[in-house]
Amino acid sequence: FKNYLSSFDKKLKNNKLKPIDACLLFINNIKEIDKFIIGFTSLKEFKEILGINCKKRIKLNFFNQFRSNNVEILNPSNW
Repeated sequence: FKNYLSSFDKKLKNNKLKPIDACLLFINNIKEIDKFIIGFTSLKEFKEILGINCKKRIKLNFFNQFRSNNVEILNPSNW
């Protein structure tokens, strides 16, 4: 998955986004979702999440190119 993730990282960098920003903004841009639950493992992570402006609506058109049905990628236990 190295090439796949490398390409995703480049897209994030080009759009000046950290991975957590992109993930939360992606969820926030789905009109059918009005609430979501997130977890954190440290106070640092919690503060980082609180600092994200999830009310911002931006077009993240590049996400569709990373759509996959590959179970190896979709299963979080493989990460």
